[in-house]
Amino acid sequence: MTLQENMPQAFDDEIDLRELFLVLWDGKVWISAITAAAAAISVFVALSLPNIYESKALLAPKSDGGSGGLSRLAAQYGGLASLAGMLGIVWVLVRHYARSQD
Repeated sequence: MTLQENMPQAFDDEIDLRELFLVLWDGKVWISAITAAAAAISVFVALSLPNIYESKALLAPKSDGGSGGLSRLAAQYGGLASLAGMLGIVWVLVRHYARSQD
């Protein structure tokens, strides 16, 4: 036995795009037929189902507190917004200070 016969065969792991395209091109009739059948079945099922429109809402009576839900929400998160504004101002001051030190 020679050294060539003892070595395992190397696998050809390359993808030949031309060959792949030719295989797809040869099967274009089947691909088109299956795609058209799936589209026709989808349209048939979509049109045969009844139209059902449903909506749910939870309503609450107006409270006597004077402020509505949106203003109450704004008041609740107002502190967070001001904190974000303060952090922005601090960040601008830090950048300005760092540039002035250069």
